[in-house]
Amino acid sequence: MFGVIHMKRTLLAIAAVACAGAASAADLAPRTYAKAPVPSPIYSWTGFYVGGSVGGGWQDATSTYTGVNNPFAVGLFDDAIRDGALPSRTTQRGAGFIGGAQLGYNVQSGNVVYGIEADAMWLNVRGTSTVSTNVAALFYPPITTVTEAKTDWLATLRGRLGILAAPQTLLYATGGLAVGGVRGSTTITPTPCATNAFCSAGSASDTRWGWTVGGGLEQAFGSQWSVKLEYLYYDLGTFSYTANEISPTFLAFQGNPNAKIDTNVTGHIARVGVNYRFGGPVVAKY
Repeated sequence: MFGVIHMKRTLLAIAAVACAGAASAADLAPRTYAKAPVPSPIYSWTGFYVGGSVGGGWQDATSTYTGVNNPFAVGLFDDAIRDGALPSRTTQRGAGFIGGAQLGYNVQSGNVVYGIEADAMWLNVRGTSTVSTNVAALFYPPITTVTEAKTDWLATLRGRLGILAAPQTLLYATGGLAVGGVRGSTTITPTPCATNAFCSAGSASDTRWGWTVGGGLEQAFGSQWSVKLEYLYYDLGTFSYTANEISPTFLAFQGNPNAKIDTNVTGHIARVGVNYRFGGPVVAKY
């Protein structure tokens, strides 16, 4: 009996030691931990940017004509305009290539992006109108009037306000100041020109201030680049010049103004551009 009890006590002691050993081994085993999720990046539009753009321009210039009452031709050109021998108004439409550069700064607040942008563009936009008349019943000679209007360059300073359709897709409206270099010329050629008082020509160039408005879509790609599609309408106001007497028959009156031309210059721009953003606009979301 004593032997049986002693054996049981021995077995219990062995079992206790084994459990303790197992627990110690578990404490010494390496522990594994779950990794924290990596923060997902979001795109921020805030910061400076610079870029370039190319596209096309379409001009709608309108010229109006009035007679100048100089001592040589008092009422002559006003009468001719009234009688239809000279045009009272013409339109110079044209299209051409544009290219330039832009820089700006954006601020993002939630899904709203606002900022300011300045650009300068070279334009090759020229329009010409030709009007030929023959009012022989009123004793006017056949007369051809050719007027040209051209925009050489355009610069704008605009505000931008947009909303994010997606984190990297910006829809925006824009508007502000515009300034451009414009040129105009008019020749009035009767038949024959050399011996006729209507024989006139004149030209001018000017820098005009106006306004512009438009909108666009800008898509970011990579970490610091974006591409945009943009439309702008511009109005540079009106510049004026005169067509002066050039007939060699009337040497004493050469250079006298015969007609005044007022040309209003408006146009449209459609372009694609690429921007590079400074400062690393991708930030982590925590």
